[in-house]
Amino acid sequence: MLARWDAGEIYRVLKKNGIAILEYVGCEDKKSFKRFFGKDTLGWRGQFLEHEPEAFLATCKQAFLPYFGQVRLQNGHWRTFYTRKGVEMLLQYTPTIRHYNYHADQESLEKAINACTKNGRICLAQNRVLLYAQHPKSL
Repeated sequence: MLARWDAGEIYRVLKKNGIAILEYVGCEDKKSFKRFFGKDTLGWRGQFLEHEPEAFLATCKQAFLPYFGQVRLQNGHWRTFYTRKGVEMLLQYTPTIRHYNYHADQESLEKAINACTKNGRICLAQNRVLLYAQHPKSL
C-alpha cells in the first residue's frame, strides 16, 4: 500500500490466518531534494521531513502492535534516476511537496535539480518501509 492506512481496519478485514504486507514511503525519501522547498506556516513542506528515522519506524510499528501478534519492519534505501519531466510529474501528482506550484516553486526546483544532477541525470534517494504483520490468531 502506498496509500494511507489504518491498522485497525486492516486487522478487521484480514482473514483469521492472514498476513498484512505494506510498503510505504519512509521519512528519508528524497530528503535532500525536498529540503530545497523550505518551510511554510505548517513546517517543512517536504513530506515527512519533520520525522527522525528511528521515531518514524517506531510510530509505524506501534500502530500495528495492538492488533497483530507479530510486526516486523524493513527499511530500504536506493537511488532512482529521473528526467526533468519525471521530477515535474512527481511533484505535480504526488504529495512529495505540500502545495507545490510549478510557477511559484520554480527557483527551488532549479536549485534542487542542479544539486541532485549527476552525469546529466537527476539522482534522488528513495526510502520505503516494508511492514509485515501477522494476525494474532494465526500464531
